Amino acid sequence: MALLYDKRAWAPTIVFVASVFVLLAYPGFARGAGWHLSLQAEPHGPSRFLVVDKEKQTFYMFEQKSPLKELVQFSCATGQVTGDKFREGDLKTPEGVYFVKSRLDAGLNYDLYGDLAFPLNFPNPVDIIKGKTGHGIWIHGRGHAVTPRETQGCVALNTPDIHNIDESVSFHMPIFIGEKVTWSNGPAKVNPDAKIVVEKTKQWAAAWQNESDDFFALHDKTKFAIAQGESFSSFEEHKRRLFGRLAWIKVHIDQLVALPGPDYWVTAFRQIYRSPTFTSAGIKRLYWQKDESGEYKIVGMEFEQIPVDRVLFASLEENMTSDAGSKSSASTSSVPEQTKTLVVAENTTPPAPQAAIESEKSIQNTPEETPRVLAQNTVAPQAPSRAEEPPKPKATPVVVAENTIKPTSAVQKNKTAPIVPKAEPSVQNDKKTTQLASNDRPAKGTHVPKESPSSAAKPSTSSQSNSLDVVAVVDIVNAWSKAWQSANLKKYLSFYSDDARQGSRHGKRAIRNQKSSLWETKSPQLVNVTQLRVTKTKTGCIASFVQEYAGEHVSARKGRKQLFFEQIDGTWRIVRETFERM
Repeated sequence: MALLYDKRAWAPTIVFVASVFVLLAYPGFARGAGWHLSLQAEPHGPSRFLVVDKEKQTFYMFEQKSPLKELVQFSCATGQVTGDKFREGDLKTPEGVYFVKSRLDAGLNYDLYGDLAFPLNFPNPVDIIKGKTGHGIWIHGRGHAVTPRETQGCVALNTPDIHNIDESVSFHMPIFIGEKVTWSNGPAKVNPDAKIVVEKTKQWAAAWQNESDDFFALHDKTKFAIAQGESFSSFEEHKRRLFGRLAWIKVHIDQLVALPGPDYWVTAFRQIYRSPTFTSAGIKRLYWQKDESGEYKIVGMEFEQIPVDRVLFASLEENMTSDAGSKSSASTSSVPEQTKTLVVAENTTPPAPQAAIESEKSIQNTPEETPRVLAQNTVAPQAPSRAEEPPKPKATPVVVAENTIKPTSAVQKNKTAPIVPKAEPSVQNDKKTTQLASNDRPAKGTHVPKESPSSAAKPSTSSQSNSLDVVAVVDIVNAWSKAWQSANLKKYLSFYSDDARQGSRHGKRAIRNQKSSLWETKSPQLVNVTQLRVTKTKTGCIASFVQEYAGEHVSARKGRKQLFFEQIDGTWRIVRETFERM
C-alpha cells in the first residue's frame, strides 16, 4: 500500500503516487493451488512494495514510476513445505497481502535471524475467517547463507541483503507473497475492482460521519464478527450508542490505496476522527470480499493509532470543524505530513471501589469515541505451543523501542553496498532500537530456542526459568495494551496473576473492581506503548516503557510504567505493576 509510515521518526509519513501498482490474482485460487500474481501499474495502488515469489525463492522490491521498476532482487528462503499456510506448525509460508508491523534489531538468535527482522501482520482478518492459525511470520536475516525452503514459515534473507533494504522498509509497507509472480512493464490501467472498493471506502467514511444505516449495510455481519472476535450486534450497538449521544462526528480519510489479495481486497488509508470530546488519528485497513450477490462487503478491519499533535489537526480545521454541528460528507483531502507526538498517559486517579460483575456488558464496554481497536485474536493467553520462528535472545537487557532514523526515498539495485545512504536521526535517540511489535496474539509461553521441524515449544513451569523469550513478552505487552484500550475487561485481567499488585490494589479482584467502575464513565480512548525494554530478573523479567494514555473525560497523561512478569503454569503473568508520571 502507499502508507509508508516513517518508522524512525514515528510520524505518519504517508506517500501517495498518482499512478501506482496493483496485483491481479489469477482466477481459481484455492487451498493447495497456490496464489499466482500478475503485477501491473494501477492508479489506486501503492508507490513501493515488497514481493516474494515462493516458486523461485526470490524476494523483490518494486516502485511504480509507470511502468513498474524493480529496485532489488535477492535470493530468499521460505517454508520447508510448499503451499499456503493454514495451520500453526505446518512449516508453510502464508500467501496473500501483508504489512510490515515493526522492526526488531535486538534479542535475536543471530544464526537463525541475523540481527534484523520485520514482523508481519499474519494472520490478517481474512486469514482468521478462513480458520488459519499461527504467528510470528517475519522477514528476517540469517547468520549463515540462506538455502531454499529452510524456514518454518518466515521469509529469510541473507543478512547483508536485509541490511541493504533496511532504510527503505517502512511501517505499514505491503508485502505480497505468492507461489508464482509475473509482472508487466506496460502503462497503468484502472482495475475495475480497485475502483469499486475505493468508492465503497469513501461511502463507508461518509456513512459513518452522517450516522447513517448505510454504514452497517456495508459490512458482512457474519464474517466481520469472526474476524473481529465479537458479535456484529455488539459492534452495531456500540456505534448506535455513539450516534445517539454525540452532537456531531467528523471522519477525514486520505492517502487511500487499494491492494488485492488472493480472494479479497484491502483498502488502506490514514483516518482522522473527531467528535465534540475526542480526536484521534490512525492507519486503518478495511478488508473486502464479495458476498453471495457479488457485492463487496467489509469482512474485517485493522486500526493502529498514530501519534499526532495539534498542528496536524489545525491543518484539517477547515475540513473537520467547519459546520461542525451538521452531518456532511466525510473529508478526503490531503494534509501536511509533519507531526509531533501527542503527549498522553495513564489516569492515576482511582475511583471509589465498586462491585464489578464480569458480564457480557462489562466485557464489551469498549472505548466510547475512538474507532475501535480490535485484536486480531481475542482469546486469552493459552498454554505454550510451537512458534513459527522462535527467537533466542543473546543477552539482557534487551531494547525494544521505536527506531528514529528516517528512511530515504530512493533505492539502488546494489547487492554489495547499502541501497541508500544512512539518514541522520530525526530526533535524539539511539539507532539500535526497535518499534514495539504489534502482534495482537496473546503470548504463548516460552518458545523453542532452535529452528527445527521436529522441535516443540516446551513451557517452563518454574519462575526460575533460565531463558527469556523477548518476543513472547513483547507480544503480551502489546496484547495487554490493546485489551486495555478496547476496555475488554475479561481479556485485560487474563494477563495478571491472581495476587497481582497494581499500585495500591492487591489481587485480580481489586483490579477488576477498579477498572470496571472507572470504565463505566471514563472508558479508555488511547493506550500507547513506546521505548519498551525487556530485562531479565532472577524470578522472571521486567517490561519497562513509556505509556501514553487518554480516556473519555480524562486529560491526556504520560508516564513510565513497569510490568513485572513471572511464568505461571508456563505463561507469562503480570505480578506487579508500577507507574510514575512524567
